[in-house]
Amino acid sequence: MPEPERERGSSAGAWAAAALVLALGALIFAVLAHIRVTDLEDRVASLEANGAGVTVPSATTPGSTAESIGSTPAGSVTTVVEPPDAEQAKQDVIAAFTAVYDPAAAIDSRLRLVDDSTGVAAAIRQAAAGPNAAVIASVTVNVNDVQFVSPIRATVVYALVIPGQAPILGRQGEARVANGSWKVTRATVCADLDAVGGSCG
Repeated sequence: MPEPERERGSSAGAWAAAALVLALGALIFAVLAHIRVTDLEDRVASLEANGAGVTVPSATTPGSTAESIGSTPAGSVTTVVEPPDAEQAKQDVIAAFTAVYDPAAAIDSRLRLVDDSTGVAAAIRQAAAGPNAAVIASVTVNVNDVQFVSPIRATVVYALVIPGQAPILGRQGEARVANGSWKVTRATVCADLDAVGGSCG
């Protein structure tokens, strides 16, 4: 009766060969996975060494226009690209906000620094003729922070300063490059005017 013994022996050999193949497959998979992780770590290290900033984008600001950055899926990151001369661009953004919110300046000169002035002049006049006329005639702006989200767009945190009253802190708006210069977005100006009784329509 040698035949059953031989069948058992060949069956055991087949199982041993299958186990060896599975073990080798698992080892190869682990090595490949380690190579992928190591390659990813090397790429991240290379980006950091080259000074490429990787940041998580903040939420979009209220009243943003169609060019605003869209929502980013949770957990993803984007590289923020600043203007070529970020310091000069920051000064230009601050100058634009300061001029637009300067009650002593002519309306026409203020409107030139709004990216789209449609309805803004009418809203200023409407607010100036209402119960908040004193505010419109005296309010100025103090820019607290400028963060570039692209070479042509920035989010701006600012305070509205009204003589004799506590500043209105934490206002958030936008500036963007239009016709070659930094300008305050219409949505930002109109949101502030709407708060004091002026509608941009």
